[in-house]
Amino acid sequence: MGGKMDILSSQKHLKRVRTGVMAFLLVLACLLTYQFHARLRIGVVFTHFFYVPVALACVWWKKKGLVVAVFLAAVLIASHNIYRPTPVGVNDYFRAIMFMVVGLVVASLSERITRQHDLLRRSEARFQEMASSIPGMVFQFVLHRDGAMEFSFISEGCKDFFGVEQEEVQRNVEAFFGLMRAEDSTALRQSVTDSAESLSLLDYSGRMIVHDEEKWLRALARPARLQSGDTFWNGMFVDITEVKRAEERLLKYQGRLKKLAAELSQAEQRERRRIAMGLHDDVGQNLSVLKMHLQALRKKQTDPSSAARLDEMIELADKSIVEVGTLTFELSPAILFELGLGAAVEWLIEQFRRVHNLRCDFRQEGEEKPLDDDLRATLFRALKELLINVVKHAGTDEVHVLLKQTEGQICLIVDDNGIGFDPSRQGAYLGGRTGGFGLFSIEERLGYVGGTVKIESKPEKGTRITLTAPLEDDLQPQKRESK
Repeated sequence: MGGKMDILSSQKHLKRVRTGVMAFLLVLACLLTYQFHARLRIGVVFTHFFYVPVALACVWWKKKGLVVAVFLAAVLIASHNIYRPTPVGVNDYFRAIMFMVVGLVVASLSERITRQHDLLRRSEARFQEMASSIPGMVFQFVLHRDGAMEFSFISEGCKDFFGVEQEEVQRNVEAFFGLMRAEDSTALRQSVTDSAESLSLLDYSGRMIVHDEEKWLRALARPARLQSGDTFWNGMFVDITEVKRAEERLLKYQGRLKKLAAELSQAEQRERRRIAMGLHDDVGQNLSVLKMHLQALRKKQTDPSSAARLDEMIELADKSIVEVGTLTFELSPAILFELGLGAAVEWLIEQFRRVHNLRCDFRQEGEEKPLDDDLRATLFRALKELLINVVKHAGTDEVHVLLKQTEGQICLIVDDNGIGFDPSRQGAYLGGRTGGFGLFSIEERLGYVGGTVKIESKPEKGTRITLTAPLEDDLQPQKRESK
């Protein structure tokens, strides 16, 4: 409210000054006319002076200022008629008309300039309003040919955004870069240089220290090359601190979920092994004993009808023993934990040869070292899933498997000469159509034990998938902690 009153007071003062100046100039014009016509009896007046008040009046008051031109023209003509130093001539009328013509031209130009100024002022006001309402800060940045950088414009709110004054940032660009961490400042300068060279969009995110607090800043700007050779950016800064914090929280939650999923998976492996051992040691043994008793009873049976029923029971016991054995191997093959991964892989490959007519070549390199039970089970299940995918999707009946142990790590390679696929569309081949273990699950479980999955494939060029994991001494710290 106080600022508005000051503006009104200033406008009133300016109006009084202009009125006073104009009154002085008109009085002076009248005095000059009187001096020349009445006192000196000269018909010529220094009329060039009259154009000064005419021009000023039309500049200040636009077309209303034409009143001054009419007044001075009337003074000139009336003075000739009253004092009659010389008869009124064409030149006098011409001068009087020129006062009004000049006034009209000046008034028109002044109105046009004023309108343009008002339009520019309103445009600037709209721009400032828009810039201040944007959830960020608008800037104009220049990279000169000599490598010097500067902010030619930066919107209001710089103090709140960066903690430094707007004028200071425009005067010294280092006041801005000095707020950033050294590595972020270097990265931003490099991004600016790259954007200038390729005239590509500048999109950079980095950290700043504002009021002893770390903030994340994102800069988005479109470059343009000036005729001088300088590069000019129009863009905006956005505070993405909350977004980054949310991302960090999300990553932490994802890490916890992955760890929980891995622990559940390992718990499932242990439970499967426990159930398999129970089936083998208890149910399987009981069925074997039952079969022995049935066979002993069959030998003593002389009644043909009873003997036939005992034969059926013995056959049913045989089927049950086979089914329990198959279920035991499906849950957790005992050979995997009793004889090792190499023997389990040979057994699995033999199963695929027999059931799916898959020509599978298996080689083992290096001395087989004892493996962690979780790693052993993870690699075995991964190999099984990969072989299933070869049978279902590779379009080939030939595959090569290599199990290799080197110092500190174990490597399992599955190589086929099938139709191949685009690794960027993994789900179309691995896991996405099988709904089973899947590549994603393989990566997650191998990642839990510090392992990796490498895919090499091209359409019609076959596929090679390499599973690599560290041995027991190199397991990840988080796995040890979970134990």
